[in-house]
Amino acid sequence: MKKKRWIGILLSLVLGVCTACGGGAEPAVPALDYGEIEIPEAVTAESEDMTNTENDGPQLYQSSLSQEKVIAGYNVMDYGAKADGVSDDAAALQSAINAAEVAGGGVVYMPAGKYLIGAQIDLRKGVSVYGEWIPADQEGFEDGTTLLVGTGKNNLSAQAADAFIRMYEGSKLSRVNIYYPDQNAASPEVYPYTIANGEYLGYTVECVNIINAYRGILVAQHNVVMLDNIYMSVISEGFYSDAIYDIPRYMNIHVSADVWADYEAATQGQNSEADIRNAVAGATAFRFGKIDWAYLYNICISDVNIGVRFETSTYAVGAFNGQFNAMNVSDVNYCFSVAELATIGAIVSSADLSAKISAVTTEEDFKYPAQIFFNNSQFSSGEVTVCNEGDGALLFTECTFREWGECVFDNVTMGYINADSCDFEQESSLIAHMGPDVVGSMFVNCTFAVYPTMYNESASSEIYIKDLNYEEPIEAFAATQNFDRPARSAATDKIYYASDFGAVADGSLSDNSAATDNTAAIQQALNCAGANGGGIVYLGAGNYFVKEYLVIPSGVELKGVSENNRHFGIKARGTTLVTEHGKNEEMGKPFISLHDRAGLTGLNIFYPDQHYSDNVVYSPTVFVGGDDSYLYNVTIPNAYLGVLVKGKNVHIDWLRTLGLKACLVLEGADNAFVENVMFTGGDWQDGQRAENAPPTDHWTNFPNYHNEGIYISNSKGVVLFECFTFGMGHGLHLEGEVNDLLAVGMGVDCSSDAVVLENTGKNNVLINSQLVGIDNYVRSTSKFSGEVSLYATLCWCGSSNVRCTFDGEGVVRMQQCKISNGGVDVNTATVRLQNFVFDLNLYPMVVISPEAEGYLINSLGTINLLKTEGESASFTTANLGVR
Repeated sequence: MKKKRWIGILLSLVLGVCTACGGGAEPAVPALDYGEIEIPEAVTAESEDMTNTENDGPQLYQSSLSQEKVIAGYNVMDYGAKADGVSDDAAALQSAINAAEVAGGGVVYMPAGKYLIGAQIDLRKGVSVYGEWIPADQEGFEDGTTLLVGTGKNNLSAQAADAFIRMYEGSKLSRVNIYYPDQNAASPEVYPYTIANGEYLGYTVECVNIINAYRGILVAQHNVVMLDNIYMSVISEGFYSDAIYDIPRYMNIHVSADVWADYEAATQGQNSEADIRNAVAGATAFRFGKIDWAYLYNICISDVNIGVRFETSTYAVGAFNGQFNAMNVSDVNYCFSVAELATIGAIVSSADLSAKISAVTTEEDFKYPAQIFFNNSQFSSGEVTVCNEGDGALLFTECTFREWGECVFDNVTMGYINADSCDFEQESSLIAHMGPDVVGSMFVNCTFAVYPTMYNESASSEIYIKDLNYEEPIEAFAATQNFDRPARSAATDKIYYASDFGAVADGSLSDNSAATDNTAAIQQALNCAGANGGGIVYLGAGNYFVKEYLVIPSGVELKGVSENNRHFGIKARGTTLVTEHGKNEEMGKPFISLHDRAGLTGLNIFYPDQHYSDNVVYSPTVFVGGDDSYLYNVTIPNAYLGVLVKGKNVHIDWLRTLGLKACLVLEGADNAFVENVMFTGGDWQDGQRAENAPPTDHWTNFPNYHNEGIYISNSKGVVLFECFTFGMGHGLHLEGEVNDLLAVGMGVDCSSDAVVLENTGKNNVLINSQLVGIDNYVRSTSKFSGEVSLYATLCWCGSSNVRCTFDGEGVVRMQQCKISNGGVDVNTATVRLQNFVFDLNLYPMVVISPEAEGYLINSLGTINLLKTEGESASFTTANLGVR
């Protein structure tokens, strides 16, 4: 979904919306209270086992190497694969993939073994390929499913069309090794990319060891990609990403020479460990061109030349913006190399960066107002730690500089460096060199091993070291967070095929007057599984009309064919439940309810009678009322209320939905873990459209400012990890007593109010947020009396004077925040603001009411001066610089 178009081509529309909303007035978002909703009794109590023992549907396979299991409908061995490392298995693999695509999607299984693949592979729409896998940092990983690349040698192409494996919409590659047997570490051979996208939308690569690629993975002109749990050694470049407009995710990625050096087959013969380490020493782990809103988590890089490179786009206009969390880079020449960066900039938090030369280096195209926030990170370097040759800003908060060569900072040109509450541990007095054109730099509340000095060639800039005393400093957040997935599954491995119970995929996305009502058949299969201790009720690809509601018993999973994040507009939709249940009954029985340890995975839910402009009220689509339940890879493109969660220890991963009233409501939830959600109208309006779909780009042109993205009330211990909403009234809304919320990588785009605080409660933390608002970036109302802390936040809007507006009696702490347009209104709340950057602003950046409490410190304004209005005896402004 091209979600930024509204900023440029629809300026007048957005200004009109802002005027109508009153520039900070509360939008008409309906109240949410679903206290009456409970798990209903099943439509039918019938549980007779109708299992057909001759059913040749997907089977459960367990890895010979681990406890991992997969349900697959296609085994590559049945298509002629030999897995002997000698016979060419390319045709067998491609045939199995093609068969899965023709059937509407599914899983191809490759047992452990070595498969010579002598031709390019197209991983087709809606198809997943699973092997057997051990991570490359564990012994025996060479015993897994290994693809031996037998094509592409001496091909200089860097185009997606020539990659070894081309990924298509909704495809997934998982649990395999990829090895180039003809690669020579002493004299490396050139190959095209190992993996690249063949189409525009949504592929996944997870649990893959790429052992000795020349080029690794290309993502270009593609959206919503997921790269997770990848180990790689690479000779030229590991990952190149460009022209991505919707939320790419890079998680748990390890780039190191060890992957190649530890692969037993690679070190037998021509490839010595010394040659391997020398071969990868010139590589770049990540190259980024135009990227919109990237999420990167747990990135580990070593043994290469450059860890991360931001550069000019090849395929589009613009550059990188996004965020990194939990990063470790060592034994490289440069951790970050910045040629060009988007003006909204980047965030790096909880990083450990160690470089032989410089941890961070920028070039002349790193232009103001672009900036990088480094928060709660550590640095070491052999020479200058940070070399800034551009005129952008580099801001460091709660960082530790352990050791360096000549100095920590070399600010060569007009750039600005801000170090706040940082520790300089080396016993070296020279901290920074400032060139003659430097605008200014500040070192505030820092500690030094010896008395610091600056070499300053500038006669006009303001450069100083000082201590600033103020009440209640903002504490650093916990540098390490555990984001291990709960990994839920059904109570048993037994599969119950819904087709055996009479389910028929003869439904339609429009008229179901002649379709089979599958309610009783699916419910009977669910009941049967529940009565026998749990299991998996499997629905093949197709549209299933389900007139009434379904209840998933304890220990049972209702499963469709999709193993991947999937956009509903993909032509091969996989398994779709089509329903009219709950129409005009908002508090009626939910369409699907989950008991304890129940699961819903791999399918879509669609409402043919819903209308985008004349919204039809429905009961909740999915109600997670039980504890330890889960939703994985579920897409609901046109719900009224998408998912309602009341249970404990719930896990949601890859939920896509548009809720015309609300997408996700957590009401009284306890320890929910929610990750990788995508809440936009694009699933309904874009791609292969249903008959009732809104016009193309409807939600880009006319965002829905009267609904909720993620609404959390009276809940505790909720984790939101790399979640994203677009076009909502409220992106994230807290109400009632909310305690111990942790949101990492919260993204809100094109919402009336990006974050709304109306809660009581404490220890609510947001790290690495990106917020695009129409009225407000962050707004606390008169109901707010809790505590919320935001660390490293990027706020922007291309339309008007968008504010952070603070009312109520609670406490808001914001450490490191960029506001590219608009400012802050501190009314009655206690607000502590530290390390702000205000850019491109014609309005007062901070408006202070007489009742305001707190402070604004160590912050930068534009060349128009840092403007404040009003004053309060209880609100302090100090150490405000001009950029």
